[in-house]
Amino acid sequence: MTSPRATLRAFVIDNSLLLVAGTAGALFWANLEPESYGRFAHALHFAVNDVGMVFFFALAAKEIAEAMLPGGALSSPREAAFRCLPPREG
Repeated sequence: MTSPRATLRAFVIDNSLLLVAGTAGALFWANLEPESYGRFAHALHFAVNDVGMVFFFALAAKEIAEAMLPGGALSSPREAAFRCLPPREG
């Protein structure tokens, strides 16, 4: 049986509540202490804009490459075209 703490942790992670809490915290901080928030945001500028984007595009390129391998969703033009069509009704 799982503990209540483990259940709460799984709920928070599954529903991305850390992202919501971080966004709300940053919003309040930026409105209450704009100078302090500005210094902190400027310090993280390189890490977020440059390093974070490198990892994002690397992950996107990996997903596309895997989809184009044999057996992937984009392995043949025919499969790729049919996956883009909406499902038939009726």
